[in-house]
Amino acid sequence: MTAALEPLRSTSFGEAKLAVAEQLCATELEAQTWRLRCFQAEAQLRLHRLHRRGEQHPRWPQNAAEQQQLLNSHASLKALDFTAIVQETLRDLVLSRTAAGHLQDLLEQTSHEVAELEEEAATKRARATSLSDGASAEDSAFAARERELEEEKETARSLAEKLRARSVLENDLAEQVALGQDQVERLQRQIQAFLPSQQQMQQEARQAQQESDKARSLAQRRREAVAKLEEEVRSPRDDMHEHAMLLL
Repeated sequence: MTAALEPLRSTSFGEAKLAVAEQLCATELEAQTWRLRCFQAEAQLRLHRLHRRGEQHPRWPQNAAEQQQLLNSHASLKALDFTAIVQETLRDLVLSRTAAGHLQDLLEQTSHEVAELEEEAATKRARATSLSDGASAEDSAFAARERELEEEKETARSLAEKLRARSVLENDLAEQVALGQDQVERLQRQIQAFLPSQQQMQQEARQAQQESDKARSLAQRRREAVAKLEEEVRSPRDDMHEHAMLLL
């Protein structure tokens, strides 16, 4: 088994697998040792209990020959190196499982590569068939693409003409806006120039209104004076008329 697994040692992958296997063997051996110690402790405890009660183990030989045979078997088993045997067995088992897993990985990888090669071959065959059978279709596709490019060129030319016309229109609008701004500024200057004369005319109108008010007031006073004078003149005449009437 070890000789069959020697190729695994020549690669880093094999060395890693071997290190893991050795660690697993050591762990399993330690577990087996502790289990053996537990079994021995339990057996010693049972024997101790039997001795305390003055009893013997039910499987203990009854005659001296069988007892001697049992002691000889125990000595021969104790002389054997079970640790090395168990360790080697576990190591071979782990290495065999590791090799089987490695071979399974190689088989899966090989199957995957074979599937990829078959798929690539099928793709190449389909491409070759398409190239041999689709020359006319490719020519028609090129012609259709050429027509599309011509249409796109015409569309781009039309858009360029529209952009130029829009640029001219924007320039005209900009000139009209500039002229309108000039007219507005000129009107503002005229209004600013007209404001002082307008203020002077308003001042003169206020003065004329004041003089008119004074003239109306003076005319009113004159009318009142004339009316008073007429009243004063009319009063003596009335007295004379009354005196004449009395004389008659």
